[in-house]
Amino acid sequence: MQSKKKSRALAAWVKECRERLGLSQKDLAIKANATQQELSKVERLGLVPDDDRLKAICDALGQSVADARKIIDESASRDDIAQFYEVRYRDFAEDLERAANGPLLTFVLREDGEPFNDAAARRHVEILTKYEQLFIIVLFRYSEPSVWQSFRLLVSAVERLWKEDQSRATNPEELAKGIEDLKRRLQGYYCNPQCEEKRSIDSGRGPLPMAHPIVLQKDSHEASLYHYEIDFDVQQRHQQAGMDAGEAEWRSICIFPGDQRRAAALFSGWIGPYDLSEQGTLSLDETLWTKIEWHRPAKKV
Repeated sequence: MQSKKKSRALAAWVKECRERLGLSQKDLAIKANATQQELSKVERLGLVPDDDRLKAICDALGQSVADARKIIDESASRDDIAQFYEVRYRDFAEDLERAANGPLLTFVLREDGEPFNDAAARRHVEILTKYEQLFIIVLFRYSEPSVWQSFRLLVSAVERLWKEDQSRATNPEELAKGIEDLKRRLQGYYCNPQCEEKRSIDSGRGPLPMAHPIVLQKDSHEASLYHYEIDFDVQQRHQQAGMDAGEAEWRSICIFPGDQRRAAALFSGWIGPYDLSEQGTLSLDETLWTKIEWHRPAKKV
């Protein structure tokens, strides 16, 4: 008998121990006096077996029940946290629905590199496809190429995934039109060197590092402020459960609402003036920001 309790960490642990012993799922089921279907539910669904069955599985694996219970208890607390993060993310996703009523500008302010794995690129494609009036603008606090070039790697992956979609690949004109629309709505900028905040390691009086990337959203009615970070414990749990590293990183993002009273001030004082034309073309103040082209410009001969 299996309980209704689930533990993805236990599922990964049982599978890892079984494979280390060179046992098939059927072999382990026989040694534990269980059915292969029961073992499959443990490894595939993470269903926690009852006490007797858990002991039999541990004995067959040469592992202690105490170790198994420790994994179950620890994963339960992390799974609760992961569920809390997912609820927070759904709140943020609901805010994106404002894009159905008109252009919604989403500025991501950061001083570290932008994730550019396939999982991150796929989410950008999904969001921009779902919300046709959504703009995502990544702003890098400093002008260091080693950091802002991550945006170019991200959009390269976005473009590749967009082209791989068979529904678009059948029509070259629609494909090209779609990519141009992506370039219009997914933009990156870095702060011009003469405008960026001065840092001085020697004096120790430079600006404090930005602890978490900031997300600012703006439509014709209001501004919203969020910040987000990655919970590395949750990310590790996802990976232990067999999730791809890029997907685990994305699923471990924690999004929290910020002080909404500061949202409008950040737009005027940090981002500066911007223009969204009637044709849907967005541009920022060139004295403050340099636009990052999707593709590296060709060298002049």
